Amino acid sequence: MPALIAPQRLIAFEGLNGTGKSALAAAVAGRLGVPLVRTPPREASGLRRRFDADPFSVPSQLFFLSWVAQVSADALAGRYDRVVVCDRYVGSTMSYLMGAQVTPVVNPGRLQVLTPSATVLVTAREDVRAARLLSRKELRAIDRATLAHGFRERVLEYLRSQENLLEIDTTALNIDTATTWLIQALAPHITELFRTDLPPSET
Repeated sequence: MPALIAPQRLIAFEGLNGTGKSALAAAVAGRLGVPLVRTPPREASGLRRRFDADPFSVPSQLFFLSWVAQVSADALAGRYDRVVVCDRYVGSTMSYLMGAQVTPVVNPGRLQVLTPSATVLVTAREDVRAARLLSRKELRAIDRATLAHGFRERVLEYLRSQENLLEIDTTALNIDTATTWLIQALAPHITELFRTDLPPSET
């Protein structure tokens, strides 16, 4: 994607449903004391349900990409303070299409959105991830799709091609341990933006 410059650093959390991506993104944002944004945001959850019923359709693609574009535009406009954590950015939308072997309505190389300073790929062993999904009150069409043969492998292949990638497997980690590890791993990408040291790691 074309390189765009913003005064903020965007940390993108990507990965399959059921890996603990959203919980980890929230924990890292909380520990750093920076904003957390989601694509789509929680207030659009009702609308998201309509698109999740047919997750790879053109309207669904445009729905998710429009929220990615909004986050990018806000960062480029300086809306956030130095660092912003994004739960699900462009990588998740594009990788899911690759997983489903669906042609994106927009060529990924032509998307004019802010490139993340760091992309955190959250993974989990497949049997553990599947068990987490199946334990949910509602198994959405998009969740079922991710359990299809070959879907996970294609998604990970795409996401592992991202720049400035950090990968963490949450299979055997609790949220505090995973957060502490990520804070340390992210430090080179964001330390210069803080006037004081990063918040101390909890032990």
